[in-house]
Amino acid sequence: MLGSVVLVKGTLDTPQDKDEYVKLIDEAALACSVVVVPVLKIQYRSFPGLLDKVFAGIIFTSANAVLAFDQGLDPASKAFIQSSRTPVLTVGLKTAQVAQSCGFTEIYSKCLSSPPNSARSLAELIVQEFGSSISPFLFPCSSM
Repeated sequence: MLGSVVLVKGTLDTPQDKDEYVKLIDEAALACSVVVVPVLKIQYRSFPGLLDKVFAGIIFTSANAVLAFDQGLDPASKAFIQSSRTPVLTVGLKTAQVAQSCGFTEIYSKCLSSPPNSARSLAELIVQEFGSSISPFLFPCSSM
């Protein structure tokens, strides 16, 4: 073993042996070990009254945002979102998969578009699918 690669990144509670970056480094057959150092501590917060407004959809640009939002919802709000089939728009495949695993069913994503996983492709999707909507979108992000 020549040394270590220190991978500083946020995690989604993914075991190190299943992390995409760890796999890529291992597949490159580098003579080193990988140490994952998490840099983010996600704190889930509840947002009472957040869903008192009608939203055209919910925009997620990271899997962590989906998890934080889902964990912050009270059971009644979560049931409302799922039963009303509130559209969820995601920037990438992993974000869409996490949204689906949290129970969201109306998921729109341009993760297979060119270029994939970009803000531009997400913006184009919003305009294409919801351009005539007069309701605002909810965009949970790190400063929320």
